Amino acid sequence: MTPVALVLIVLILAASFVGALYIFNQTERERMANEFRLNSIERVLPNKMQAYERMALYLDRISPMNMVQREQMKVQTAFDLYPLLSNAVRQEFEHNVAMQIYFPTKTWVKIERARDEVQKCLTDEAKAIDKRASSIEYGMQVVDSAKNGCQFHIDRALEALRHDIGDAMVIPNL
Repeated sequence: MTPVALVLIVLILAASFVGALYIFNQTERERMANEFRLNSIERVLPNKMQAYERMALYLDRISPMNMVQREQMKVQTAFDLYPLLSNAVRQEFEHNVAMQIYFPTKTWVKIERARDEVQKCLTDEAKAIDKRASSIEYGMQVVDSAKNGCQFHIDRALEALRHDIGDAMVIPNL
């Protein structure tokens, strides 16, 4: 065997060895990356699902019909009920605002829009009704108004949450 042929054989063997090492290294990196992603999903998913549950509860709690039923008997007049309802919406939101890190921007915008529309509904009805009106009269006005306005935005936000949860349950390609 000539020295040139021997050098070629050694070079081919060395190149094959380096190539095999490279492929093994790439495969190992991909395996480790997939394992890391899977571990991350296992850690984050329960928190994410809890955030979705809490936000669905928030939207249910700020539904005008539910708020009026819950708060109406605590006060006698519309003048007293309006700040009670308005503060409940604000405080519930502040309590859950940190959950936004788990939501796509489009979903969070819908949640904020629902909150804003509920506040607008409460304010508009408070301006329109006699301040000496009973809390029952004001509550009825708010509920009627909500059917034609802010309840739509609450329902849209809940629909977005359901859609996101469906997407979250899809197992990613690893």
